[in-house]
Amino acid sequence: MLEQLFGSRTRIKLLKIFFGEPEKSFFIRELCRKSGERLNSVRRELANLEKMGVVRLHVKGEESGDDVSASNTKKTKRKGKDLDSRKYFVIDHNFALFGELKHLVLKSQLAIKKDLAEEIQKLGTIKLLLLTGFFVGEMSGPDLLVIGSLNRDRLKRTVGKFEKMIGQEIKYTILSLNDYQVRQSITDKFLYNILSGKKIVVVNKLKELSL
Repeated sequence: MLEQLFGSRTRIKLLKIFFGEPEKSFFIRELCRKSGERLNSVRRELANLEKMGVVRLHVKGEESGDDVSASNTKKTKRKGKDLDSRKYFVIDHNFALFGELKHLVLKSQLAIKKDLAEEIQKLGTIKLLLLTGFFVGEMSGPDLLVIGSLNRDRLKRTVGKFEKMIGQEIKYTILSLNDYQVRQSITDKFLYNILSGKKIVVVNKLKELSL
């Protein structure tokens, strides 16, 4: 929906990153890593967002050693990677439509999470369904944990459909109930990190598991 409205997949990804952590500043290559988009695409869309007043550009260590605004960046003679490594962007809370845009972006994310969760629950018997990773603003680990019995081919197709909607890979882990019980009994590190980390609990039918 947002891509159709704004006309750029990369721009939507950047907006989701900025509004996901509105108090944080981001370097260009950090945004490339988080969005999964190429450097030139990220640069272009950051320039567009800056021109619209959605984000502000700063450069670290310019002349006085302090952060300086984009208006002073012409003074520097450094180019390419060296300059990119010092550029960082922050969302401008004074942007006239800040509240409306934030609401729209977050509402879109909530709708996608809800629809994906509902689709997965139709695929079989789900004992536990967690949204993690990308869905909670984390870039490491899986984005979905599914425990139960379901059709894996249908899950792959369902996830693929939503990947196209958000323009990003959705990493998921499927465990049978038996696999889960074995891993839990040995305090499997991978499983422990997911269960103890940031997550959205969609389904929890495991009586022994309090989340």
